[in-house]
Amino acid sequence: MINTILIDDEYLALEKFKFQLKKFDIINIKETFTNPELALTYVFEEKDIQLVIVDIQMPQMTGIEFSEKVREKAPWIHVVFSTAYEEYAVQAFGLDICDYLLKPSSLERIEQMIRKVEDHIAIHHSDKTTTEVTSVAYISLFKHFELTIDDKINHINWRTSKVKELFIYFLCHLEMPIRKEYLIEVLWPEHSLQSGVPLLNTTMYNLRKSLKPYELDFKISYTTGSYIASVSNIELDIYQLDKLNKSKHSSKTDIKTISDAINLYKGQLLEIEGYSWTETLEQKYLSIFRNITMNGLMHYKEASNQNSFKEVAEAFISVDYYDDGIWEMYLRGLMEFGNVTKAMTMYIEYKKSLMKEYNMKPSFQL
Repeated sequence: MINTILIDDEYLALEKFKFQLKKFDIINIKETFTNPELALTYVFEEKDIQLVIVDIQMPQMTGIEFSEKVREKAPWIHVVFSTAYEEYAVQAFGLDICDYLLKPSSLERIEQMIRKVEDHIAIHHSDKTTTEVTSVAYISLFKHFELTIDDKINHINWRTSKVKELFIYFLCHLEMPIRKEYLIEVLWPEHSLQSGVPLLNTTMYNLRKSLKPYELDFKISYTTGSYIASVSNIELDIYQLDKLNKSKHSSKTDIKTISDAINLYKGQLLEIEGYSWTETLEQKYLSIFRNITMNGLMHYKEASNQNSFKEVAEAFISVDYYDDGIWEMYLRGLMEFGNVTKAMTMYIEYKKSLMKEYNMKPSFQL
């Protein structure tokens, strides 16, 4: 039997649905609630609940908020939404639930829902009895998106380009509350909120489907109108660069930090994808990389290590060619190392390129 609770703020609707469900022997109705907060307490105390059927639109707490709280603390519980309004059913489509029911529901539709729940329970049981090997995934966002699991590059089969973009947007804003309205404005600026909500929910649904084969511990919670994304078995290059920046204890960057930064920053943030919303983030990460580069150049110049000095300068120039400050430090350093002719030749080439591209001259002279 499937231990079940029902939640609906309308008592008559609750009793009618309870009467319908009693016609199915497999459903064991443990309790009914008109207050979702009391239901939440009950669910967390009673460990044998398998199914919650909850109304979406309730004054104390929406069914969507209820399901996200359950998902965080009791992920073994399966959720079905019920609603009298089709637009709320569309919202449910984007969430990780078993099914949704439009009220009033026929016995045939309820039976269909029960079969889906049985399938979900069977899959959950299979997952629990299978020995699970958790791999740590690595995601690169500098230059372009790339997912690596166990040193093997994986090509995700995205349903649409917006599914990929939504995933990447969440990755760039982990643990940050993101309003639904803002997500729609960023991803579908040409749509109103009303027309954008179904697009967002469908994209959320397809995102979960796209990621499922890779067993990534990527979670999205929804509360008080905002989404919050979190990860546990995924490492990201952008956050590794953040850590390098925060781990500096002095103005002089150590050799390992310089080397790690060069290996991480392979190009501008999502340069290939070209998303418009990355500009501010890119300036942040470029600034971090630039500071590490400047410290690296000073370190290797003081150490009279010409090869490493050139390697660091050229690594930065390869990803951001038109940076006068880096060029000046690089060329003056070459001159101090005795490579005056090479420095002057490179300066002339840089000057021509800058004039051709931006109709500007370098801010420094040799």
